[in-house]
Amino acid sequence: MKHHYTLTDGIQRKLYDSIYRGLVKQKPEITFRGWFDSSDIIPVFKYVLLDHPSLFYVNASGIEYSGDGRKLSIHVEYSYGKHEISGLRQKIKEKVGLSLLPMLLRESNAYEQEKRIYDYITQNTEYSRVFRDEKSNYNIIGPLLFDQSVCEGSAKAFKYLCDIIKLPCIVVAGSAIDTYGHNELHAWNIVSIEKRYYQTDVTWDSMKDGRKSGHNYFNLTDEEMKKDHSWDIALYPKCNTKFP
Repeated sequence: MKHHYTLTDGIQRKLYDSIYRGLVKQKPEITFRGWFDSSDIIPVFKYVLLDHPSLFYVNASGIEYSGDGRKLSIHVEYSYGKHEISGLRQKIKEKVGLSLLPMLLRESNAYEQEKRIYDYITQNTEYSRVFRDEKSNYNIIGPLLFDQSVCEGSAKAFKYLCDIIKLPCIVVAGSAIDTYGHNELHAWNIVSIEKRYYQTDVTWDSMKDGRKSGHNYFNLTDEEMKKDHSWDIALYPKCNTKFP
């Protein structure tokens, strides 16, 4: 589900398409020809990464751009070399294909499949800001290969697995109040089950300090999530249905 793509139109959408094609081909420089607003570049670039967790190899903060309003050059920094990217893709393919996909595709409805993904991530991913591989902390590599991550990596891994089984899922970019009362940037998900949307946060139900995972943030309404999460409600579907 490319939710953030639907938030673009006109030149923004063309820019989104150009950035996506360039990142898939791992181009160090992406050229866009046409009139553009420089204030769109960073938001649209982030939209592409939120919609496509498979682009784990892109350094989201490592871009520079130049242009004159009619021609744009985006210089991209990649976290891994091409050979390393190929190796990581293969490891993910093996992990998902051999271990996760058979579990996810067992005879079941969409809710049961979603819950299996949720339980897999919350029960096997430790929230940590100290990493064996610093490059994996904001992408799917941390949760899927190293069993540790911060919120963005976990939310992207959740979407990545949902995408594989064609369960509509969005990565939400917002903020949340942590256990110390600090408001911090945060990422979580919205899923669609039987055409109804629900808020879900694997990070806040993941293993922390040896504690077991739970389902306190599984398929909530907007009102329930608003207790400690904040986001731009105009950008995301409304989650008004109480989960059974």
